Amino acid sequence: LASDEEVMIGGALRMLEIRNPFPTLSPVLAETLYYPPLVAWAYVAAFVPVVATQWAAIGFGPVGELALALSFAPEFYWYAARAVSTAFGVATVYVVFRLARDLGFGTAACLLAAAFVAFDPTHLMMSATARHWSATVFLVWATVWMSLRVLRDGRTADYRAAALLGGLGFGASY
Repeated sequence: LASDEEVMIGGALRMLEIRNPFPTLSPVLAETLYYPPLVAWAYVAAFVPVVATQWAAIGFGPVGELALALSFAPEFYWYAARAVSTAFGVATVYVVFRLARDLGFGTAACLLAAAFVAFDPTHLMMSATARHWSATVFLVWATVWMSLRVLRDGRTADYRAAALLGGLGFGASY
């Protein structure tokens, strides 16, 4: 396990447990999750199929039985959270490809830029662990891409997308 994985996954599970997605509104959650909650919210979304599958496996029994079943198979939370990080990593490769394309480079150069990101050891490591870095890198590159589109086209939708992505990037890691 990476050092932050327990904090990120534990914070997301605590959100589910106390039914409160905002750490500032809950001292118990604030003690567990000391990162911005954006990535933990993505983990919660990934945990829903895990919980639903476990609940179906026990025949939609009482919640107490579900909690017991989930406590015996915690690795599925790790897999789900790591899948979210991997998805952000893959999306980053796509965004870098599109950014290079919008800068006017040919297909070969765009594929090379994407390959540099895809096979970068740091990027691979961060995309394989349940931490906030892969989401942050994705959101920063997506903000750069949308900002380039603002400069090139000046469309209002691109301004909004760049602002939203930049804000989400701050919400993933400040």
